[in-house]
Amino acid sequence: MTLNDFLNEPFYRDYLLVLEERVSERIIEIDFRYREILLETDNDCLEKASLNLSDLKWLIENFREETAQYVAEKIKIFREPDGGKDNIVNMPLTVNFPICNLIEYFLIFKKPESLDSYIQSIHIPGVKKYVKGITKIFEEIHRGHV
Repeated sequence: MTLNDFLNEPFYRDYLLVLEERVSERIIEIDFRYREILLETDNDCLEKASLNLSDLKWLIENFREETAQYVAEKIKIFREPDGGKDNIVNMPLTVNFPICNLIEYFLIFKKPESLDSYIQSIHIPGVKKYVKGITKIFEEIHRGHV
């Protein structure tokens, strides 16, 4: 199964509906040319994490609510409001936006020893601080504090 197939599977589309409710924002389909670039990036992330689409499907099927809460909390914490001194303009959420979040969640849950190197490999600055932040979100969800 390709990532494009995965994004069009009924279980994934149902998951997007759960996410839309959690983040209070409509998830849009994106132009095919733009999607190809994003699909390449997401496939690269899967490869760097040594995961496959079956891992993400398992996660969605078994931890739908927890992963949706994780994604919603990350958006709340990391997404800056439009405007400000840097004139930030947030792009609409796209059909593939949960993929990298699901990869992180899987690594925290099943392969925490590889999380730092994965985050470093995808060039997120401040690796230690970022890992600490996302791990805290994960732990709070699993303790039921979010």
